[in-house]
Amino acid sequence: MSELKEWIAASAENESYFMQQQEIWFSAVGNDTGKYNSEKAFMQFKNRIAGQIQVQPQKKSTLFNWRIYGRYAAAAILLCLVSYFSYQQGEINIAKGFSMNVIEAPLGSITKVSLPDGTQVWLNAGSKIAYSQGFGVNNRELELEGEGYFEVIQNQQMPFWVKTEELVLRVLGTKFNFRDYPGDEEVIVSLSEGKVGLINLLKDEEDAFLSPNERAVLNKKSGDMHVESTVISIA
Repeated sequence: MSELKEWIAASAENESYFMQQQEIWFSAVGNDTGKYNSEKAFMQFKNRIAGQIQVQPQKKSTLFNWRIYGRYAAAAILLCLVSYFSYQQGEINIAKGFSMNVIEAPLGSITKVSLPDGTQVWLNAGSKIAYSQGFGVNNRELELEGEGYFEVIQNQQMPFWVKTEELVLRVLGTKFNFRDYPGDEEVIVSLSEGKVGLINLLKDEEDAFLSPNERAVLNKKSGDMHVESTVISIA
């Protein structure tokens, strides 16, 4: 990729050629890049090369054959780099276009929320969560204000993150209660099942971990956080 970028920057002709190839790529595959079969394309390329070499007269030098092979190989490599670069840029542009979903529980009531990945959240009165429209596609991150009880669907490849102004929680699949209202003096995370990691945003310290029937208490003024045993009773 770095060599491609240097080559593009070397001249206006190179940049123009790259843009032309990129347009050809987009025109060929459209928006459904998942249909592109790289292995099949490479085999077709090898067959074309074999055909070119076979039809060359015997009097042609080996150096000439290698020059032909080199041109096709360079074209194939450039096509792969263009497609990869275009795909990556497309993902970035799509992610930037996602808006935020905000769900808030009215005062005096509890609101149940089903997230796109199947995770269930019960928001206490006056609480709210915010997450991207891309939630469950390339991330599982949300912001919490207030209190929520979570039953997280397990996904080893995509951890679940809950963030407030003072604390970040990382889970794979578990059940826990997270309380952090703006007016509270403490942030409290209580775990009933699974395991979670906690990152203290108020103080530089090692990450803490909770096991079932434990809770973490973070003092908002001092930034001190400690883990203690508790018996959790969820109605």
